[in-house]
Amino acid sequence: MDVNNINTWFRNNGSFNRDPVTGNSGFEWPKGSGLLARYASGLWIGAVVGDDTLMAIAEYDYEYRPGYVDANGNPQGIDDPLYRIYKINKGDTASDDYQNWPVSQGSL
Repeated sequence: MDVNNINTWFRNNGSFNRDPVTGNSGFEWPKGSGLLARYASGLWIGAVVGDDTLMAIAEYDYEYRPGYVDANGNPQGIDDPLYRIYKINKGDTASDDYQNWPVSQGSL
């Protein structure tokens, strides 16, 4: 992401704000300053199913994978380039990400 004078990382494993190359802090504000505000963040989802409390996290350990889970509970599409981060800018209908938006996968 590089908007609102922020430069940071988002990855398709649920992680954001951590530089995947260095493993160091990756949320820079203001952009270009070298000042880093966050080390690591990520998506946490929890649910109660029956008597179980289930959690999936992405922060220092990554439990998410790109793709989907099939009927047998197995992850699919991990290496498929379709399952990636798409960057869409308002009004830019010619960009590669806009042209290849995964409508066939249910994205609207």
